[in-house]
Amino acid sequence: MLHLALAGNLLTSIESGPQLYSVALLPTYGGPEDTILYSKIPLRLERCEKSNLECFLKVTLLLVS
Repeated sequence: MLHLALAGNLLTSIESGPQLYSVALLPTYGGPEDTILYSKIPLRLERCEKSNLECFLKVTLLLVS
């Protein structure tokens, strides 16, 4: 956490301070071009069901190979 404090002090001296909690910094998921691990597997946030098992298996096989 020391590095975060030092970086925050530097940012405070040259700008308006560190922006740790901002809506602009939050990632968004589920868009049409979102993919998993730079692959062509689409990223869909859905409820855990049997139908999602196929996508899980694709990601797992991608990580193993």
